[in-house]
Amino acid sequence: YILYIRNMLHFITGRHEDTLFIDHHSKISELLISRGDEYEKVMRMMHKIYDKAMDIFLISIHALDQIYVDSRKRKLKRINDQYSLLDNELFINDNAEISVEAALDTIQFCTSKNYLYSYTLIQYLKKCARLITPEIRKNKDIFHKFIDILSMPNSYNALNLMKLSDFLYKYIKLFEKIRHFIIYNPFHKFTVDEHSLEGIWALERLLSHDFNNFEKGKVKDLVDLAEKHKDALWLVKIALLFHDIGKAFSGDHSRSGVEIADLIFEELP
Repeated sequence: YILYIRNMLHFITGRHEDTLFIDHHSKISELLISRGDEYEKVMRMMHKIYDKAMDIFLISIHALDQIYVDSRKRKLKRINDQYSLLDNELFINDNAEISVEAALDTIQFCTSKNYLYSYTLIQYLKKCARLITPEIRKNKDIFHKFIDILSMPNSYNALNLMKLSDFLYKYIKLFEKIRHFIIYNPFHKFTVDEHSLEGIWALERLLSHDFNNFEKGKVKDLVDLAEKHKDALWLVKIALLFHDIGKAFSGDHSRSGVEIADLIFEELP
């Protein structure tokens, strides 16, 4: 699919062109997709491009992990029944427990140790995510584990792992609405879901003093909010996670976001 898009770019521009600029979105989607208005066609095309790009990314990780493990198998260290470690990369054993609770424990363990994720870890989390039901979402112990993850100083790494494995979209079902969702304005360099996680990454950078005083000054309100709620930072991170979720719906995204957040919290304990 991505190769086909690349070929279409060549035909439309009349030259060798490998960059899908915004100016080309409408022209190519018009040729590819028959249903919907111009905006809907573009959104469907871009969503599929991101899906296919993710498939390629995961296939690449799988291939690299296979080469890596085969060449250094003697260095693979079994930690317990659940995990093995090769250098700083975490692998999941074949007999690992498959459950939502075990998945969250694994995410927290991997993040707390600053381990790199492997293809086996992503696939393991995908399997566990399929077990998420409305009853699981209402489970207080599961929710507390999620809060514990958000409370970590590097929770962005955990959330990114949950995103790559679809776990985040399965646990917070309405977050799926902003998956690969693009916004055509200068404030959105990333898709809306990635933009929301980047907000958490920026907050954690602020708190780890990676920003200088000038950079902090540009986001003073966020710094003040983080300082005020430093004992319950997971609340600030929840707000960042959902702050643009309304953009997937019509109307003022701030008002829509509040309504969507209410629906999300109705599904949680």
